[in-house]
Amino acid sequence: RKILKIDASFPLFHTSKYEPMRFLEIDRILVCQTKETMFSHKLVAIMDRFEKTRGIAGRDIYDIHHFFMRGFNYTSDVISERTKKVPMMYFKELVNFIETKVTDTILTQDLSFLLHPSQFKKLIKILKKETIMFLNQEIEKLSINK
Repeated sequence: RKILKIDASFPLFHTSKYEPMRFLEIDRILVCQTKETMFSHKLVAIMDRFEKTRGIAGRDIYDIHHFFMRGFNYTSDVISERTKKVPMMYFKELVNFIETKVTDTILTQDLSFLLHPSQFKKLIKILKKETIMFLNQEIEKLSINK
């Protein structure tokens, strides 16, 4: 797909970090959030969206899983600023939220048309379970470093 998503959101968070990035496809340099900042906001987005709209976006789970699979880091300060909680406590709440609120139906409705059918078929079997596993590993890591 050849889609460029541009998102302008408010409020701005003081702990978000930005850097110039060159987009070869459009031959432009744009100031964008760092990967760490994007990952942090995505970790918060799923519960934030639910609190505001009572909706759950399966793509948030997909994105969280994608960031973890690529080994990206997040910025603790962004999570703390947005949630008013330390990441370890927030991640515990997030695991519970995913376990209790995110269903295969939600994931299927949101992701089945975004992915190739064979890719979707493989991913749907592991997406929720692996995302919870990654979060639990992060909780464990944070509890050791406490």
